[in-house]
Amino acid sequence: MDEQRQLMEDTLKQATEYLPKLIGGIETVTDRFQTGSHSQAIALFSEVLDGLEWINDAVNLTIPFWDGSADIVPQALQEPLKAMAEALENQDYTLVSDILNYEIKPVLIEWLNGIKMGLKG
Repeated sequence: MDEQRQLMEDTLKQATEYLPKLIGGIETVTDRFQTGSHSQAIALFSEVLDGLEWINDAVNLTIPFWDGSADIVPQALQEPLKAMAEALENQDYTLVSDILNYEIKPVLIEWLNGIKMGLKG
């Protein structure tokens, strides 16, 4: 295995360890938004954004690893992230919560499953 492929595989292994934590963080943030604890949710939200940036970079930078072997759509977060930025700008925390829960979280779950399958293959 060449060095670049090994680096991509190592990154994806880290992603499989990190994604469940990120998904848990999203669940915590959405719960805080839904219960009206906006200040707590916003405090945690920056960590979720950092995590989303990292995982998005990890998936996009490892595109050569896939060779069509897994159902990973690297651009899947682009539209939900744009919509979430607009919702944040409007301080529409219900919409932020819905986007996290119903658009972003399913993509992360799909990526987690796809990465696991890709690493097995």
